[in-house]
Amino acid sequence: MNLISISGNGSFKLTDEHKEVVKLKYTNWFLGKAESFLDNQKIEITPKGLFNSNAEIRKFGRKIGEISMS
Repeated sequence: MNLISISGNGSFKLTDEHKEVVKLKYTNWFLGKAESFLDNQKIEITPKGLFNSNAEIRKFGRKIGEISMS
């Protein structure tokens, strides 16, 4: 698998043998908001606060997980 940058703002795509698996696009890099599509379903990633290293993963507006970054 390869992680390929698609923008200067940190957006990237994950490929497996040249086939795109998933793409993550920052909608607001400064605030850390991003979106992705998996199986044609929109996944949103939103930080819990401006200086917080935790983010929520939402699907159809419902929280489905969290990410913690160090």
